[in-house]
Amino acid sequence: MDHKNEIHAIRIGRLLLRKKMQGNLSDSEQAALDQWCQSSPHYQRLYDEQFDPTASNHELQTILRYDATKALDQFHKKRTHQQPVRRISKAVIRWAAAAILLITSSVGIYLYNRYTLHQQKDTMALEADVSAGTDQAVLTLADGTIVDLSEEQAGIVIGEKGISYVNGSAIGDSHLKNQKEQILSLRTPRGGQYQIQLSDGTKVWLNAGSELKYPLQFTGDIRQVELSGEAYFEVAHQYKNTKAGAQRIPFTVLSDRQVIQVLGTSFNVSAYVGSPTKTTLLEGSVSISASNNQRRYLLKPLQQLTIDGDDVTLKNIESNNSTLWKDGVFNLSGVALQELMEQVSRWYNVDVSYRSPELRQLNFEGTVPRYETLKSLLAIIEKAGDVSFELKDNTVIVKKKPNKPTAYGIKQK
Repeated sequence: MDHKNEIHAIRIGRLLLRKKMQGNLSDSEQAALDQWCQSSPHYQRLYDEQFDPTASNHELQTILRYDATKALDQFHKKRTHQQPVRRISKAVIRWAAAAILLITSSVGIYLYNRYTLHQQKDTMALEADVSAGTDQAVLTLADGTIVDLSEEQAGIVIGEKGISYVNGSAIGDSHLKNQKEQILSLRTPRGGQYQIQLSDGTKVWLNAGSELKYPLQFTGDIRQVELSGEAYFEVAHQYKNTKAGAQRIPFTVLSDRQVIQVLGTSFNVSAYVGSPTKTTLLEGSVSISASNNQRRYLLKPLQQLTIDGDDVTLKNIESNNSTLWKDGVFNLSGVALQELMEQVSRWYNVDVSYRSPELRQLNFEGTVPRYETLKSLLAIIEKAGDVSFELKDNTVIVKKKPNKPTAYGIKQK
């Protein structure tokens, strides 16, 4: 099973159990859940104990706190926006297939481990749990009008007649008249994410604590946006007619430390204030001008350019781990704990402090789901290495743990 299917299998397996507990599971979903239970005594025991009226374990309470129907709707909404539209009748088949894939995948062990995790003595001192981030953003128009975008939608689309949500429903456009060439802003708060399709068809996934400035309509030979924070781009090809024939119109991304010129490609940019700027190329080619040395760098697929103060590093990478965030996953491989906790801080809208500075450089391998509650996420990381967490006054305190435990789905390097 490829990595994306593993991610979706984890989420759908959990959601099917939640829907069952809330009494609104469809026949197709019930069949997939039954097959999952029959495949292993571990899964059957998890199912039995969760539906035992005398059970009062933490996992049961966690599941009951979720609105599974809404979560499945949001999942389908994201998939519809990211992939070509398919017939609705195939949606349930995809959900069932993902759940069945869970049966034969090692990912199923993860679900069982999540259950047994809560049967052990909890070593984290947490005063309250924190929910994962959601789809939320603010749209600022050129005249200063602020529009709070719907959290029930995954993103917006810029069309010739104005702005709509990805499902086609309109956003009030009375303020959009005569603003064709003026700059708008899409901003996600800490704990938020959103998507946008620009007027040329370019798709942008905006991570938490980020802002994208763009024109309502691109005009002439200029396609330029400005980014603060992190975003994944799928740039649409656009051409102009010249005497020599059709010529591609470049796409430019401005950030604090660099200028990226693109002809049509897929890439990720992380440009948060106070952190190194990283550009990771997946497809095509990009040219980057670094502001600190006035040099230009041409990236090839699976290369990453990092600008950190006066230092510029270009390296080859083995996979597209830098873009996993948009698929609902935190990547731990090749990432220091400090960088991971910066992502956690933005996604869960919490602060982070360290009791021991050396903990910042701990390294792990693996991935963890991005849609877990904060407590569940930290528990997984804690079980994988010699680190423990405490949540106090909306701050995660990172501490060294005396005894290193057995790896738990991920491992410390």
